[in-house]
Amino acid sequence: MGRDFYKILGVERQATQEEIRKAYKALARKTHPDKNPESAKEFSEITKAHEILSDPNKRATFDTFGEEGLQFTGLSSEDPQPEKVAPSQTSSSQVVHKISCTLEELYHGTVKKMKIKQQIVDVTGQPTPVEKIVSIVIKPGWKKGTKVSFPDTPNIAFVIDEKPHPHFVREGDNLITKISIPLVSALCGTKSKVLLLNGTEAFVEIKEVIGNNSQLVIPNQGMPLSNQESQYGDLIIRFDIQFPNELTQTQKDQLEQILGQ
Repeated sequence: MGRDFYKILGVERQATQEEIRKAYKALARKTHPDKNPESAKEFSEITKAHEILSDPNKRATFDTFGEEGLQFTGLSSEDPQPEKVAPSQTSSSQVVHKISCTLEELYHGTVKKMKIKQQIVDVTGQPTPVEKIVSIVIKPGWKKGTKVSFPDTPNIAFVIDEKPHPHFVREGDNLITKISIPLVSALCGTKSKVLLLNGTEAFVEIKEVIGNNSQLVIPNQGMPLSNQESQYGDLIIRFDIQFPNELTQTQKDQLEQILGQ
């Protein structure tokens, strides 16, 4: 288990940058090796914690994936099973690799390790092809088309692609799902269990008549908003009304009597 940088600095996870800065300065004065040589290790821990939490990007990665996630923000060469990606060339001579992600991966966040080929100049000045493993931290809520690049490989970029899902369709930050219900439930109301993308279930009760264009909105059960912590889109349930294949004459007469001409 990785270190808790908030605990090291003695601040809450919701601490502001000013609170983090003040906590670091106070602890650094107490533990600086020039004043207290025995506190060199503690001073190093405090400095590392401040480095991470004072950087918005590193802090966001740490909040989502912990210290382990910080190890996957650059290049690595020790992945036994990296995913091979097919590059495409853009007009600006930047090679773009597509990263295919499931909807669950874009919901929870994940780390993708991609094997790429690159030309480098060796000591003799000659171009030499090399393979590298690039680890990309996919943050919760990222959308199809999100572009990722690294300062040390500016000629290479990665673009998020979204795999089709068997039960959900994404529209912005909202999720769309469809429920099939019989005609009698559409007319008389129904209770139904809905599977959510996070693996849990929600129970919905519908009392009014459901038409062909009816839909039900469950707030905050859509995709996470990547730029707003703890905020989510909605889950929109659309209904597919199943009509009976046939009716007896008695049933038809009863329906006419109940519903009218």
